[in-house]
Amino acid sequence: KVNFGSTSMGFMAVISTTPEVINGKRYDGRVALSAQNSCAEAGQTMVVPDEISTIYGDKTFDLTSIQPNVMKAEQTTDYTLTLGANVESIGFSAFEGQTHLTGLNLNANLQSIGASAFKDCGIKSVMFNYGIRSIDGKAFYGNKIPSIFIPASIEQFGSDCLAQNTKLKYFSLNSLHLWKTVADFTGVPKTCKFYVPTGVVAAYKAKQGWSGYDIEAGACDFTYKNAGILNT
Repeated sequence: KVNFGSTSMGFMAVISTTPEVINGKRYDGRVALSAQNSCAEAGQTMVVPDEISTIYGDKTFDLTSIQPNVMKAEQTTDYTLTLGANVESIGFSAFEGQTHLTGLNLNANLQSIGASAFKDCGIKSVMFNYGIRSIDGKAFYGNKIPSIFIPASIEQFGSDCLAQNTKLKYFSLNSLHLWKTVADFTGVPKTCKFYVPTGVVAAYKAKQGWSGYDIEAGACDFTYKNAGILNT
């Protein structure tokens, strides 16, 4: 039995008690965020910690995942979610329907985002770091994101993960192979500019779901090695 005592974050579930070194630090195992408390004040940032210690402080666990349906109660004021450095995955429907979730700060170690994880939220901006591998169906369905940059590390891209983003104006997808995916951009304005790598423009234009958009060569992987847009 592992006792974490009370935490403002919510409830944790132990997923491993095998000691390991992660990001240069030794941990006594891994935990997942299994239930999330709501924010108390408008404009507050909800921070998922890098780690969590037991009530007596004798063990420290790495927080590496967020489980499905983690946030059940709707927040009544706008807030931002910031991931801890060690979170690698976000489960399906984790924050679905959180219309007051307007800001999202992802981390450099995040690899997967489950289906409907942020469906029907109010997110206005998101930046994916190099290393993200999968974004499942409806992951960001129905948000307010104006621009999206997907790095070359992406391997799986849910066909409708960006559908109903009615404010999307700029979409850069740095993938040579995702044109093979039948896309569903329902609700995304036809004026949205799509940018893909040189050499595969024709392939994207010919594929169902992509063909109705203005697609040009020019995808840039601003997040390669997490350089940042201004430091490439």
